[in-house]
Amino acid sequence: MVQAEVYPDEVAVLLSGSPVMKIDKTSKIYKLSPFADERSVLRVDSRIGAATSVTYDFKFPIILPRYHRLTELLVDWYHRKFRHANNETIVNEIRQRFQIPNLRTVVRQVAKNCQSCKIRKASPVTPKMGPLPAARLEQCSRPFTYVGIDYFGPISVKRSRSLVKRWVALFTCLTVRAIHLEIVHSLTT
Repeated sequence: MVQAEVYPDEVAVLLSGSPVMKIDKTSKIYKLSPFADERSVLRVDSRIGAATSVTYDFKFPIILPRYHRLTELLVDWYHRKFRHANNETIVNEIRQRFQIPNLRTVVRQVAKNCQSCKIRKASPVTPKMGPLPAARLEQCSRPFTYVGIDYFGPISVKRSRSLVKRWVALFTCLTVRAIHLEIVHSLTT
């Protein structure tokens, strides 16, 4: 029904059985060398017709249109059947039975609309950085006019025969990003 809806002229020519009537060269499926099988389904005539180790559908895939709801549903069914696998797996599985123009585009579109794939491939949005304070943007000011202070440690330091804890005060110049380190003997103010 889909083929008769999308390719009515080609179906009429192929079902007439007349050797004189041929498919128009401007047809979208002309290059596929289509033929109608015993169920009046349009299939691609391939060169591997004599192969015995493959199925009939593999030798002569069914032609489906690119822009049709049935094609989209079929690709979605394969997408779900193979548990949201990568696009090339889906393309490979579909091509074993069907010939769809621009199949990769259809598979990408179906995967893009799949909510499970959206959730699985989602990445957190990095927040926008805030504006710099005026002290970071000062021009022609002496280093360490504007500073940021932080502590790190404790660091164990050997003093005679005992170990004592020491911390380090880290002074960072906000304009030229220079640093200055000072040893701090305790955490008191």
